[in-house]
Parts: sequence; structure tokens; C-alpha cells
Amino acid sequence: MAYQQLRLRIVLLFFCAHIYNLQIGDRSMLTRRLLRLPLMGAIITLAALNAHSQWLLDRVEGFVGRVEVAAAVDRNYTTVTFIPDAAQSGRSLVYSLQHIGGTRLPYGWSGKARLYRSYGFLAFIGDDGTKMAFKFSDRAVPSTLSKQVFDEYSVFGIARYGEKTPLYNDKISNLKQLGVCSKALPAASFGLGAGGERPLAICGGGDCTSGGDGSTQCSVTGCSVTCSAGYYACCNSNTVNCKCCQNP
Repeated sequence: MAYQQLRLRIVLLFFCAHIYNLQIGDRSMLTRRLLRLPLMGAIITLAALNAHSQWLLDRVEGFVGRVEVAAAVDRNYTTVTFIPDAAQSGRSLVYSLQHIGGTRLPYGWSGKARLYRSYGFLAFIGDDGTKMAFKFSDRAVPSTLSKQVFDEYSVFGIARYGEKTPLYNDKISNLKQLGVCSKALPAASFGLGAGGERPLAICGGGDCTSGGDGSTQCSVTGCSVTCSAGYYACCNSNTVNCKCCQNP
């Protein structure tokens, strides 16, 4: 993330300024005091960045509506569909959650619930008491929800579909089956397997019309995605597909 890169630069500035200060230790007091100014600025900036970064991690959005959890055919991802209550504004959303192969997958569930989302974190609490959380492996449960006991599942990618363009029933169904919203292209162009599995060939070269190596987030019209450490974001505007790919 940009925050991590900026922190690293500030720490390097702090270290270099400290070394330079040691080298001129025999100079005037005024010179030494002037050199402390960038050090103090770096410390203050770093503290502010840490506080803001923690605020982002603890910031949680909550929504009330109907939630549907379903595992995909190829077992590499789970879809969480959210349909807001009529009293709430907003569109239906589908979250595509990528799992590491061989990890425990969630069971299917549907019902009325309160959905929570934050950076690298998606969870819900159902009216029947069901509590599921999907999060990056290095991501703690936000402090505002830390007292809740969730059934946790590790994911490395969280994609969102339907935020800026409406998702109708046919697109939701297609997303669950194929992992893409668009039906404009023939199925053969998606690289589908014999069983109609989700296309996995999006990772590589020109397949990313947004994002690519070094990006942890990307978006195109129709979807966006956030990826955990070790993966890069890849979005394709032709197939309306947003996912995370393992770093080379």
C-alpha cells in the first residue's frame, strides 16, 4: 500500500538524518538544532500515518439486508450476495472472495443479516445468530467487532460487483457460475473448462486492463478488487472480471 511505502521513506529519512547528525557532532548547537527539525517532522508524520492507517483498519461500514453465501463450482472462491432492505438506499452487490487452494470453505447460507465490511474484511451476523467473517490472513477483526465470535475464513482477494452499475438477476447468476458479469463475449473467449468453471486465465500480461504487477487494488466499470500481500490486482474491462493473482 502507499502508506507502507511512505512509512519506509520516512524511516529512511530519519536514519539518514540521524547519521548525518552524528557526523557533524562537533559543529555549532544551532546547526544541530536545525538538523533536528526534519527528524521531528518525520516522527510527527509517521505517527499521523500510523494513526490514520489504524483508523482505516478500524473503520467499518454496516448494512442491513438479505445475505446469500454460496461456494463456486471450482471451489476457488465464494460469492456473498447482498440485497439491501427496501428501506435502505443502494444496489444489490456480489462479493467474490478468493481462497487459497485446500483451505476450509464456508457452507451455504441465506437469510436476513447485518453485513460489515472494512479493508481486507467482510462479515455478517444473521438474524438466526450465524456469524461468518472473511478476511486477509494478516488482518485482525476490527476493534469495533472484536467482541463478536465469528466463524472465520481466510481469503486473499475481495472483489465487489454492482457498486457503480446495477446487477440484474441474469448478471448475478452469470457471476456465480462464470465469475464474470458480461455475456457479450462467447463462452469460448472466457477459457471455460468442460464443467463451465470460472475462467482463471485472466492472470497475465495484457489480460489486466487495470491493475497489474505491483497493484493491490484496481477497478473497471462493473467491479473492483482488493488483494492481500503476495498477490496483485488484475481487472479486465472486456469480461468485467476483477481478481487477485499470485505475484510472480
